[in-house]
Amino acid sequence: MKLPWPPSVNKYWERNRNGSMRISREGLAFKEAVKLAVGSPDMIDGPVDMWVLAVPPDHRRRDIDNILKALLDSLEGLLYHNDNQIVHLEITKAEPGDGYVEVKCTPHS
Repeated sequence: MKLPWPPSVNKYWERNRNGSMRISREGLAFKEAVKLAVGSPDMIDGPVDMWVLAVPPDHRRRDIDNILKALLDSLEGLLYHNDNQIVHLEITKAEPGDGYVEVKCTPHS
């Protein structure tokens, strides 16, 4: 499934007035966009295998792991119950393009 480009972990979280961390407005907007894109498939109950193709929106240098937290957290409750179910994760960064991620998630084989 094709999903929007995730915010970096630095933009996904923000510090609350009392010092605790919470999901930022940008993070909440991303979670809502993911929810709309995913729809309501059957959730996987057991271990999960996941493949991610990351197509950055531009040529800026990016650490590929920086998008995973927002992506995996946003898919929680939609494709699987908790991201601790993921036992196999592959991510590939493609040449820059339209700024999106493609995700394939299956029961662990």
